[in-house]
Amino acid sequence: MTFDMANWCWTQEDAEQAAVALGKYVSYVHVKAAVPHKESFRAIALDDADDSWRTLLAQLPASAPRGIEFPLAGSDLTAVTRHYVTLLRNV
Repeated sequence: MTFDMANWCWTQEDAEQAAVALGKYVSYVHVKAAVPHKESFRAIALDDADDSWRTLLAQLPASAPRGIEFPLAGSDLTAVTRHYVTLLRNV
């Protein structure tokens, strides 16, 4: 299954409990963090989030490919993308 790290916010479920229960079935991870925004949530860059995304990612299979699923912003999008690819390779 694909495990979307922050979608659990929208469903009001505990992402860490989901990771423990479903981790053995995970073959792909959508990496993102989210924060409350008005009546819902919004995805944010990992550099703008607390470290809870690291704890959650550590509970998922290290062999599962990881995809960036949050807005990339900046004047040099290639450098921003490289930054996050490197970050996720080293977590």
